[in-house]
Amino acid sequence: MARSYLNETNANTYSNFNATNNFAVDIFPEYQDLTSEEYVLAKELNTLTEKTNKTPTEIDRQNYLVTLLESKIPRSIDYNNMASALINTQKQVKDSIVPYVESKKTEITNLTETKKTEINTVKDNALLTIEQKKANIIDYMDTTTAGAIRADIGVMGESNVTGASLIEKTNNLKSNIDIVSQSVATQLGDYLYDVITSDSEGRPTKVTYKRIDNSLYKEVTCNNPDVNGFYQTIVEKTYNADGITLSQTKTYTLTYNVDGIVLTKRWVIS
Repeated sequence: MARSYLNETNANTYSNFNATNNFAVDIFPEYQDLTSEEYVLAKELNTLTEKTNKTPTEIDRQNYLVTLLESKIPRSIDYNNMASALINTQKQVKDSIVPYVESKKTEITNLTETKKTEINTVKDNALLTIEQKKANIIDYMDTTTAGAIRADIGVMGESNVTGASLIEKTNNLKSNIDIVSQSVATQLGDYLYDVITSDSEGRPTKVTYKRIDNSLYKEVTCNNPDVNGFYQTIVEKTYNADGITLSQTKTYTLTYNVDGIVLTKRWVIS
């Protein structure tokens, strides 16, 4: 006889942990160890089970022993129930938890690329403006008197940029912009992703994202699972460049349908 197997398709035959049954938690029988007296009875039951031609008295005796030792000897259906529950749990992780984590990774990657583009655009526009101003000033200086130049430029002491001359101030401003843009670009690079803790079903409950210098950028914690095991509270903590100082805490509150689809999503920033 060919051996049969339990899988995603037929696991629901034994397990109620599925969308059809609103992910009802399965119930399994509890077993105790055999006493020395019960061990003797179990051997007797085994002998009767192996016997092909049993008398009515032996059949009654066998049925009595089965009932008597019901909480001592596991049956094949008990194993099938547990295996099916495990399969359905794995399927839930694969179909719900893993896609959620992947979607958050994609969200962070897209946000990073968007912010990098915005920063580069602002930087490039600022540098073009500065270079144009420098060119205009040089051209102006070539054709006007010193007093006219001072009147056009304004009072040097009112500038917030350090430097003894306008050219020096302009160069310092350009240098500061370059430093800031390089620092932000470094912080918005690719992140290292690690699962720190998981729940008893193997679903990630705490993950971290680290910068390329291994400093902590973000920590995401999942809490408060609903009756179907979907986490209703997700806390995202963002850290400064030192990886220690907390910059922002963003707490999400979510609700789901029985299939794990997000119905509502709210958040509070602190």
